Amino acid sequence: MEEEARRNSIMCEMLFVAASHRLSEQIFSLDNRCKQMTDLQRTEVKEEVKPELRSACSDGMNGYISLCAGDTQPPIFRSPIKDMEDILANEVM
Repeated sequence: MEEEARRNSIMCEMLFVAASHRLSEQIFSLDNRCKQMTDLQRTEVKEEVKPELRSACSDGMNGYISLCAGDTQPPIFRSPIKDMEDILANEVM
C-alpha cells in the first residue's frame, strides 16, 4: 500500500536525455517556447509527455516535462559532487 501511494504521488526527478534521443525534440520545443521567460517562470511550466510519442521515445514513460532554471543544455555541466570532474563537452539536456 505504501509503495502504491508513493508511485501515485507527485514526484520531481531530474532526467538527463542525450540530445540525439527522440524525447529531446519535445524538450527543445518546450525550451524554445519558454526562452523569454524568467528562470522562475520556466520552472513553473509543465508539459505532458506527448501520448503519441510515449512508446517511441520514452519507453512508455508517463508524466510531464518541466524545464530547469537557466540553460537547458549548458556546454559545461558542473559536478554536484565534490572532487568529481565537471563535464566539459556536455551532450545531454
